[in-house]
Amino acid sequence: MGPSFTKRRGKIYRYYLCVHASKHGAGSCPVGSVPAGEIERAVIEQLRAVFEAPEVVAATVRAAREEREARLEEVTQQHTEATAALVTLREEAQRLMSGVLGDSALVAGRLAELAAEVEAQERAVTQADQEMQALSSRVGEQEVIGVLASLDPVWEELFPAEQERLVQLLVRRVEVGPDGLDLELRAEGLESLALELRSEDREEVLA
Repeated sequence: MGPSFTKRRGKIYRYYLCVHASKHGAGSCPVGSVPAGEIERAVIEQLRAVFEAPEVVAATVRAAREEREARLEEVTQQHTEATAALVTLREEAQRLMSGVLGDSALVAGRLAELAAEVEAQERAVTQADQEMQALSSRVGEQEVIGVLASLDPVWEELFPAEQERLVQLLVRRVEVGPDGLDLELRAEGLESLALELRSEDREEVLA
């Protein structure tokens, strides 16, 4: 479904419209359109139910960890390859500058090529370093469960903008059907929130 709105007598009415219905007519979708307020309230209710469902959170965090470990292995390999390429390029540049290889015009041209290749590999190493560091930030299942459990009692006290930010951070997708809606959690969002609150707690201790 996608957000939409209509304007009547100067008042705007927000709703979510089935994408299939918007293309093929209202009769082509069992849901059609739903007032935005109803969906948003239902999303928040389900999200708050997740706060009290540690088994759902734990499964999501475990799946995220497996994906992260696979990606970390891939990025580590990229880092290794880029580092090895840098060594080879720099060795060739050193030989050229030492005059081991002939014609000065050819040498100058090749040195310019090497400089560009070295710069590209250095960027690749830096990017891999940064991603490896991010992927290495680990948050335990229990910590994430604890963070979400602590949110529920104070949810109503949060400003609407902060509630919206948390929904966007924690929810990847909402599927609406005739029998209700299902949430797909954003695993990286769960961990990001736990790290964010961990940092805030550390700052409070140091303050």
